[in-house]
Amino acid sequence: MSRAETMTGDHPLRTVILTALLMGVMLFAVVGLDYLLRADTFPVRNVSFEGEFKRVHQRQLAEAVTEQASGNFFALDLEAVRRAAEAVPWVHRSTVRRRWPDGVHIHFTEQQLAARWGDTAWVNSDGELADLRGQAGPAGLIRLDGPPGSQAEVLAQWRRLEPIVAAHALGIARLRLTPRYTWEIELNNNLLLVAGRGAPERKLARFIGVYRHTVAGQAARIRHVDLRYTNGFAVEWNARAAGAPATEINEG
Repeated sequence: MSRAETMTGDHPLRTVILTALLMGVMLFAVVGLDYLLRADTFPVRNVSFEGEFKRVHQRQLAEAVTEQASGNFFALDLEAVRRAAEAVPWVHRSTVRRRWPDGVHIHFTEQQLAARWGDTAWVNSDGELADLRGQAGPAGLIRLDGPPGSQAEVLAQWRRLEPIVAAHALGIARLRLTPRYTWEIELNNNLLLVAGRGAPERKLARFIGVYRHTVAGQAARIRHVDLRYTNGFAVEWNARAAGAPATEINEG
């Protein structure tokens, strides 16, 4: 038999051997993976938390993640654990990681509320709506209102306006962006200012600059002040329904 004939005859045998070895490796891998991912193999035994428990209750957080943070250590769905943690009232953000050999570690931050949004919602310091799941928020926060999705814009505008009135020992109790995208500012002495569209900071600063020596002493009698004038503002008095005219005040 020639050398060529010998090599040709050995080729099917080598193919069979290699195929058998490959199938054996694959079978071993499948069996090993099945064993590795069984719920009773490498079970999660410990869930730890990192964060400030001021508003968040540790027991409530632990109960919320129990179902998702259980089972096999390697098969754990970290994203599902994160979603369960962030569904807890007052939890803002969370990160989840495995902690060898049998633990899950959850780091979380609490919501930092900046304002009320409408009658029932809240806005956090990042300008996001914060869902407290029916729990009460802190008292004394600024009231913001606006069209759906405008909370970040309204919060940013309040942060620009508040220092203007604070410099004159006043505060903003409510800031509203109307459906027509005009601004209304209610001061903490119940004085309502209509700023209209665009540049409310400039209009508010101009009014506050003359407020003390114009209408400060009569704030309780004013229905609202219209700041939509180039060089002044108009005052509408509470008695307007009884015939009192609006008063225009020129600033300069």
